[in-house]
Amino acid sequence: MSCPQARFCYVLGSLAELAKTFCPELGVKGEFKHEEVTVATIEKQKEPLLAYLRQDIRLLAGVVQRAQDLFWEKYRVDITSCLTLSALAMLIFRARFYKEKAFPIHIPTKNQDAFEKNRRSMEGIVTSIGPTERVFTIMTSTLSTPS
Repeated sequence: MSCPQARFCYVLGSLAELAKTFCPELGVKGEFKHEEVTVATIEKQKEPLLAYLRQDIRLLAGVVQRAQDLFWEKYRVDITSCLTLSALAMLIFRARFYKEKAFPIHIPTKNQDAFEKNRRSMEGIVTSIGPTERVFTIMTSTLSTPS
């Protein structure tokens, strides 16, 4: 595998390469001719296909377990709490480098965020209300954000 920056190669590797690197004790990735699987032939290929899939799952679980161990050893973060690599990167950044007291980031609660979206959607609304067709303007600058 050629990779300009070695530390990113693990993310870019195929399952076969990752399994060979991180968990060779689990065996090698099998081969299966996917193009030969059709509705008519799938029943005949059931056992080899299931064996292939089980090995793939075994290897993938081994690689993820090893990655989880590596991230815990190096950064003390649990990768199972992150759904994406960017979330994992942010978790590591905040845990290791971010100085919260020097540069606080305000992350609104669900209620604060919903209030702000509603407030913005009402800015400058002019509407007719009631049978007398009176016109009201909503002045959002007087609204305060909940804490």
